[in-house]
Amino acid sequence: MAKFVIYTYQFAPLFSDLQTQDSLFDEVIVPAKDEIMYTKQKVFTDLFKTEDAIEFRVGEEVFRHRLLLNYNGIIAFRIANNKVVWYEENFKVQSMPDQPSCLVLIDNRENCQNIAIQKLTHSFASTDRVARILNLAFNEHLKKHYLTMEIRRRYEEKTFWNLVDKYPDGIKGIKFSFSYPNLPRVSDNVGELFVELGKQFNASSKFELNAIEGQALNLDNNDSRLKSLVKSAGDSGLPIKVLPVQKGARWISTGSSSCITTEIAESSFIHEEGDIFDDRYESLAEIMNEFKK
Repeated sequence: MAKFVIYTYQFAPLFSDLQTQDSLFDEVIVPAKDEIMYTKQKVFTDLFKTEDAIEFRVGEEVFRHRLLLNYNGIIAFRIANNKVVWYEENFKVQSMPDQPSCLVLIDNRENCQNIAIQKLTHSFASTDRVARILNLAFNEHLKKHYLTMEIRRRYEEKTFWNLVDKYPDGIKGIKFSFSYPNLPRVSDNVGELFVELGKQFNASSKFELNAIEGQALNLDNNDSRLKSLVKSAGDSGLPIKVLPVQKGARWISTGSSSCITTEIAESSFIHEEGDIFDDRYESLAEIMNEFKK
């Protein structure tokens, strides 16, 4: 079984680009913001219509990939790193190119927006490195459709509470961050006001709680409103900043080093030639269903 780290991605309209579009010769027809967001996932899926529809590039370095599946919002491919292997032959040290790959599974079904990246250190030092490569390539293509994307590693809500429990004197302040509203499992937990403000002003949002001077925040892990905020942060991958009640204390980010993982058999990505039925979609979709909510 291969180990995968779970990421999420969220879209936002490139509103600044919409405002500056201009042409001396032709009238530029820019779609409305609602239309841009309505088509976001179709536009994203189209990046994998063919093998060469997208190129993964960082500067001058190109990372080869092989498309394995693109069906009903489930996309799977391999992405290869660029390395050098050193070996000795006949008492002479030589090098040869090496392109070890890892698997990437994208769940682009409606209201899902998750990515599972295989943790394979001999291919890439970290899954975060792969996520950055994907993010750069996706945004390069999405901007043509007035869209931008942000990929972040998801984490469990208990990460926040474990940090809070480390400080018996309490917590003085908490800072939450929220992306532009576009994913129900995140925005439903944020609150209607933040969703409306985000859409109206084309903005991400921040929410801060500060204890009354000389006191600590009353944090109850059974409080539904606080639980919703923490869940929203974990689901979106945006860290929560915490300030302990402690002399000289500094803000600490929770969620920046934790992750959610799953295991998937590599055989789940393979369709043998000659097989009448291709059940990869069903098996991979079932695995990713765990992260829909």
